[in-house]
Amino acid sequence: ISWQDLSDEEKSNLNDVVSMVGPVIPEITLDVVNVVEFPNNPDTMGFFDQEAARVVMARNALSDRVNALHTLAHEVPHIAGGDGQAQHTAMVGDLLARIAINNLGIEQTRLN
Repeated sequence: ISWQDLSDEEKSNLNDVVSMVGPVIPEITLDVVNVVEFPNNPDTMGFFDQEAARVVMARNALSDRVNALHTLAHEVPHIAGGDGQAQHTAMVGDLLARIAINNLGIEQTRLN
């Protein structure tokens, strides 16, 4: 799905969550997020394409900021491991903690 095909709300939600994740993991930009539809799997919110180092997000994950952030914050840590693996779980928690700290305006913090 091209950027032009997204609604203003979808664009805003995607921009917002990439703006939250990007300062923590600078490799995450709009350029590495693909938005698609999963007509045969409407419950699929996204996946991380290891080979291309890209996040693939379902268009319906952009329906609101909570779903968009939940999806991006789950998929990006697949850099570290698969679902249920300790590295993935730890990175999800660390990513969300750093996003929260950054949004307090106290300090900027990145994953190393």
